[in-house]
Amino acid sequence: MINNSLTLEVTENKIKFAEAGLEGKQINVTNLALSENSIFFYENDLPKTVSEQVKLVDELYERSKLKEKNLNIVLPDTYCFTQITSMPKLKEKELLSAIRYQADQFIPMPLNETALDLEIVYEDKASNRILVMIVASPQTLIKKIGDLTDQLGLIPDSVENQTSAIARLLSLVFTPEVKTGYSVFINFGYKSNTLYLYSHELGLVIDLHLVKLGYEMFLKEIQINLQSDYAKNKEILRNIGFGSDGSLNINDIIEPSFNEIVAEVEKYILFVKDKYKITQLNQIYLINETEDIHLLDKKIETAISLPVKIFDLKEYVKLTPTIASYQSQLSLFVSTIGGCIR
Repeated sequence: MINNSLTLEVTENKIKFAEAGLEGKQINVTNLALSENSIFFYENDLPKTVSEQVKLVDELYERSKLKEKNLNIVLPDTYCFTQITSMPKLKEKELLSAIRYQADQFIPMPLNETALDLEIVYEDKASNRILVMIVASPQTLIKKIGDLTDQLGLIPDSVENQTSAIARLLSLVFTPEVKTGYSVFINFGYKSNTLYLYSHELGLVIDLHLVKLGYEMFLKEIQINLQSDYAKNKEILRNIGFGSDGSLNINDIIEPSFNEIVAEVEKYILFVKDKYKITQLNQIYLINETEDIHLLDKKIETAISLPVKIFDLKEYVKLTPTIASYQSQLSLFVSTIGGCIR
């Protein structure tokens, strides 16, 4: 029997639910739900903001006929601090001390104001070293999530960020076409992109880099140049994007934002090639908001001269009539579904 669990992911512009479980290397998804999010939930701490967010989440929960009260929470990478680091295998007390020292190097706030979590993702017995993922979130953010779930009458079993959920999903179900080399995954978010280096040999995400440039940049460029509203901007990006054969050509408008993001991706590729002595970079995969910008994958492929495609979760999901309407949007749910499978 598959033990499906429920996950809620609230991003800056979307609310997502997934109910899923792991069946071998296949994911059994029994429910997906998606709605637009118009509440600036992460931007301020006003009680009214939480109440308004509760209303939208509750409407989606009820409309989707969800019943489970226990759930997992996935947070946007933008508001968390994450690092994957290689360390010698130590005793628990020494490891915790070393982790806190590592965390102090990349968290721009006092550690006593953060919630810290760690996961050993790989142990190399030959070298007696371990690969550790460290994730830190402001305690104020965790409290806000607690207020949200309390008002919803839901019980959070876990709270993690997108990186943690995505990395776990890839390690459990992703099967690369070749067993050697590396791929880069781009988690294209609303306010940021997270770049992941995936080792085909280990079957793991072994490195990451957060770039605070995202989908929002393209929306703002269109708004400034065309004086159109938010809904119209989204429609333009989704239906026209980098296309050039429609009634409206916005390539010149969104090109500067695209060039900024591509420059960061190219820098990261050069960095990891040098750090890991990579001679074979196989593929770039796109997930999350990438389907909301028409032909973004083709544009990146041309700019970087590497194969680029949107990560097709359909290969790893047992499709049911319940989720049939979301088949073309599954890349939006990679982190949400990742929150369900353990």
